[in-house]
Amino acid sequence: MITPGERFMEMKSELVKIPKLPAVGNGPIEEWYRAIKGDGPMPGSNFDYAVPLTEMVLLGALAQRTGKSIEWDSKRMKVKGQPEFDALIKEPARKGWQYGENLG
Repeated sequence: MITPGERFMEMKSELVKIPKLPAVGNGPIEEWYRAIKGDGPMPGSNFDYAVPLTEMVLLGALAQRTGKSIEWDSKRMKVKGQPEFDALIKEPARKGWQYGENLG
């Protein structure tokens, strides 16, 4: 967690501020439709933004649940040096429902 104070001030210049997207006509459905057609800006709920945000939030929950610090390897989708986290990150799936076998 980054809290106001000396550490925050050190990192402030490194933090990226994402510009607010303008509202599109009749809301998110029109925004989505226009983006598909190529007539509008990238939708506000695009994966380029949502995936890293969701990953960060879930890693925070994982750190809270275990009470441990996490060094995350995003390419392999594993916590570095702590294999006990693997079962929490990807639970076993029923036969025929396996997914992401080649993530690393």
